[in-house]
Amino acid sequence: MELNIYDYVDYKSYISDTLKLRGHGAKKDFAKTAEIQESFLSQVLHAKADLSLEQADKANKFFGHTNDEAHFFLILAQRSRAGTVSLKNYFDKLIQEILEKKKNLKEQVKAKSNVSDEHRERFYSSWQFAAVQVATSIKEYQTLKSISQKLGISERRVAEILEFLLAAGLVIRKNDHFDMGTQSTHLGKDSPLVFKHHANWRLQTLIKLEEQNADNFHYSTIMSLSAEAAQQIKNLLVKTVRGSNEAMEFSREELLYVLGIDFYEL
Repeated sequence: MELNIYDYVDYKSYISDTLKLRGHGAKKDFAKTAEIQESFLSQVLHAKADLSLEQADKANKFFGHTNDEAHFFLILAQRSRAGTVSLKNYFDKLIQEILEKKKNLKEQVKAKSNVSDEHRERFYSSWQFAAVQVATSIKEYQTLKSISQKLGISERRVAEILEFLLAAGLVIRKNDHFDMGTQSTHLGKDSPLVFKHHANWRLQTLIKLEEQNADNFHYSTIMSLSAEAAQQIKNLLVKTVRGSNEAMEFSREELLYVLGIDFYEL
């Protein structure tokens, strides 16, 4: 379970709740990342001291914040350190402006029926976007940490991807976890992004081949055959794709698999 920084106006409460969720050893890890003593951390959590901006900046690494989240966390830290009412009011106003922008962005996404060209271009720039999105459909991989561990991507990177997917409506936040969104993205065969899409997953296949996992299925060959036989094979492959889509539609979300099929004339 991961907490949403935008649900907080007190960074100390955010730190405290996160440490409780992460459990044993979290305080030690936080203190090490922020380069502070655990005794000083206790003072911060009991409202007897504040993190310096340098310490708060280092703490961002502990949370795996995206750039926007890191910026918001630093603003919360500055608000807490403000020594005058007017300065605290300044940061309160800044916080409300950020939250309002977040709210407006969510409303804009909700109003769209499809992913924008700009979002689509970024989505297909790397295999990681689709992998993270589909992973959120599986109960075991609906938190930042679990997705990071499953896909072997840093928590910081997963956080950035989730932030983008949320903005695009491809993923939604449900309290303490993420899930597949209502938006969808599809490429026509004439899209200039098709090449990048296929290339992303072919490169992943090469990586998987090196693992030599007996449970994975890979087959490559070159053949000479008649035009009629070639058409028969193509028809069989099309039926296979349709059949796999039907099987997937009525199955439970439990595993992450990649299906890639190539059949072409040299």
